[in-house]
Amino acid sequence: MEIKRRWYHPFSFSREMFNVPFNIKMISFVIFLYYLGWGMVAPFLPLYYKSILGSYTAVGLVTALLPLFALVIDIPAGSIINRVSKIGVIRIALLLYLPFSFLLLSLKNVFDFVLFRIYHSAVSTPFWIASDTYARGNAPKWKAAESMSVYDVGATLSLVIGPIIGGLLFVYFDFSLMYAISIFAGVALIATFFLKDGEQHEKTESAVKNLIFTDGVYKRAIVDFLQNKMLVKVYSFVFLFRFCMSFVAMLLPLFMKEFGASNLQIGLVFGIYYLPLLFEPYFSVYAKNKRLMTMGLALCAVLFVSLFANNQLTFIFIHAVLLSLLFAAIIPMLNGRIAELMPREQIGELSGVGMMFSHVADFAGPIIAGVVSDAFGLRYMFIIGAVVAFALTMLSLRKSFRHVLFD
Repeated sequence: MEIKRRWYHPFSFSREMFNVPFNIKMISFVIFLYYLGWGMVAPFLPLYYKSILGSYTAVGLVTALLPLFALVIDIPAGSIINRVSKIGVIRIALLLYLPFSFLLLSLKNVFDFVLFRIYHSAVSTPFWIASDTYARGNAPKWKAAESMSVYDVGATLSLVIGPIIGGLLFVYFDFSLMYAISIFAGVALIATFFLKDGEQHEKTESAVKNLIFTDGVYKRAIVDFLQNKMLVKVYSFVFLFRFCMSFVAMLLPLFMKEFGASNLQIGLVFGIYYLPLLFEPYFSVYAKNKRLMTMGLALCAVLFVSLFANNQLTFIFIHAVLLSLLFAAIIPMLNGRIAELMPREQIGELSGVGMMFSHVADFAGPIIAGVVSDAFGLRYMFIIGAVVAFALTMLSLRKSFRHVLFD
């Protein structure tokens, strides 16, 4: 039986946005609280790394270490989370974030960063897979794109508000502002006790034992994933799209600093850069609009070229905001389609495999951006982004891929 997708007039959207399950709204709020601390420090992390390590290549390396190490635990984390309480995993991860700021501020060299990123990936990967799995598991099939967009808004809103607050506070606290990460993780931990969990779960010890000694975790998860041919194609598309997004947040503060922006300006622009992503739920009602996808990707390529050609702060700001608006239009289409293609009983393990695509892209983007920036200059990475965006545009025009992405 086919489920007829409902379409909404733009002016009725505000009502529909809140017409999602309570658990979707609540997990979005938890993510907002947790990520507010990250939002406050996000504009200044590349500057912090640069002040310690000295080169753009090193900044790219330490940025890329997190998704690199996360690759190792994506699949087992996803499979374990599929069997145990998602809320329990989220709470444990937030508890382990409490000493995070103290560790971050004690780092002195690349080796310290390597050890720190191992710890970071071991905490953040289960947290995000559990959160994504919880949201997808509570998203109605007929409202998948809308629910996942409301979930995404939690993180996005914190990245809009946080940098503006951080830009104001950085004047007084300098890099001590990093303590905000641990503080807001603690607040988010308290909020998780309002989440509802009605599922039956294995005991964690039993789930891990069965996973390691009986199930063949990596083989099983990868086989299940590869059998879902349409999901594989969607995630291949997501990989290239995620690559286009992966280096922008790293380069934007460094690019602005190169042209003389103050820390307050960097914080304000970084926050406003994420503002368009708040419109993800609005764009989610157009998740089946093929023309919007193709036009959005083509305009991304144009804006990357334009960013390469401009060197004034005003132009950088305008182009970055427009690029973010296009990301906001495309993300719900991909997230909603993934939610539709995942069988509910396999959401955890398939999310773990799928997360690997994002992590590989998040690894490749900063590494390439760092090397290119040291060799040629910061702006030249935008040309690579333009080439990838153009390739995605061409791919979205192919009949076989349009079927995978929309039908």
